[in-house]
Amino acid sequence: MDVRNKILTLFAVVLLSTVNYICGQNYNDKLHIDIHYESRCPDSRNFIKNQLVPAYSKIKDKVVLNYIPFGKAYSYNSNNRVRFSCQHGERECDGNVFQACVLDFIGVENQDSQLSFVACAMDFSKNPFNCAQNMGIDLIKINECTNGEKGIQLQIDAEKYSTPHIRRSGFVPTITYNNKYNSIDFWDSLDDFESVVTQKLGNL
Repeated sequence: MDVRNKILTLFAVVLLSTVNYICGQNYNDKLHIDIHYESRCPDSRNFIKNQLVPAYSKIKDKVVLNYIPFGKAYSYNSNNRVRFSCQHGERECDGNVFQACVLDFIGVENQDSQLSFVACAMDFSKNPFNCAQNMGIDLIKINECTNGEKGIQLQIDAEKYSTPHIRRSGFVPTITYNNKYNSIDFWDSLDDFESVVTQKLGNL
């Protein structure tokens, strides 16, 4: 390799490292918002429709949204298999794991797509399967997830992550910021999510 190629290679490595550092830094510097919700919960639907969706375009470049479809559900063992009981019945359990699998498939880095799916799936007049299919999501892979060990693990992880916050709030949905529950922030978020986020962004 001649000197010119060595210099170009070194420059490329330095540039890539810099980009990775900046991207990681930007991710860590953003406000992380967790939305703990249930797939068949009217209050969850109302928050997403009336608070999250209208605010999203104004805050999306400064936040990382994490959707946890689990709520007040809980796991139990039956015939040596992990099963789940949900506040709004078996249909909600199916919806929770379906949304968890789709969100995992989309990836948290694709925030616009995740919100588009959640907003559609939480419109109870629409079929969540159609919401995913219309976005070009591979439903065969989603079906493998929902009916396999991965779907179970996603819900177990959601239970471990969500339950402590849900127990403190006693309500679904529960909104937390940087994985910390604050009663005032939470209740204010249900009424004026954008204002709470704006205030918190000003304190970063």
